[in-house]
Amino acid sequence: MAYGRAVPQWNQRLSQALRADPGKPRLTWYDGDSQRVELSGAVLDNWADKTANLLLDEVDAGPGTRIGLDLPLHWRTACWAVGIWRTGACVVTDPTSGTDVLVTTRPADHPSHRGTRIAVALPPLARAFDGPLAGAVDSAATLLAQPDALGPVVPPAPDDPALADPTTTLDYQTLTAHPASSPHRVLRTADPATPVRLTDLLGLDVLADGGSLVLITTDHPATAPGPARDRLVTAERITTVEVENSPD
Repeated sequence: MAYGRAVPQWNQRLSQALRADPGKPRLTWYDGDSQRVELSGAVLDNWADKTANLLLDEVDAGPGTRIGLDLPLHWRTACWAVGIWRTGACVVTDPTSGTDVLVTTRPADHPSHRGTRIAVALPPLARAFDGPLAGAVDSAATLLAQPDALGPVVPPAPDDPALADPTTTLDYQTLTAHPASSPHRVLRTADPATPVRLTDLLGLDVLADGGSLVLITTDHPATAPGPARDRLVTAERITTVEVENSPD
């Protein structure tokens, strides 16, 4: 098989789009307490490469590797999803289904998982996982030490699985064909329970086409129409509101 930096076409397009204007804010995340984290295109691309390198080092991730994401809607979830796709592996949204690797904030809650568990600390400046690792790999302690450039990877075939939930599988050909959008600043929030919603919520179409994304958790006051949302739209210069169940 051929090795190289570019995995599928979509990853090439996303990486090029993020690096084309590296200082532009591309991903802004708020939680219910209005904690705010903003990532530029270059930083997001760098996090994705570091994440992929960790997976290559720890589990030799590649096409056919099933990697469960037991993570909340969060900026780190975007980094992990894109990092997984850069290895050619499959993102599995249901952590209880059969996976080779489980990426989780709760490693002690999955003692029966037979594969590798990777513990994720959500705080932005975390240097170590704050809790019982229970034999899991501490990504906070190893991620920053990973190289900034993506190592050799095996490109997946077009029909290799890229994203799976209990009832649906999305292959790489479908993922790379994700419809383009206008380069707007988009507000989104919802429960990422299905493959289509996961890709939408992480803004893959928006990011790959030069836009930027504002993610808010469902307990954020701007989820509902009203003054809180109006303030957020103004402060973040949001041009498109795509909040689930929103009349906007």
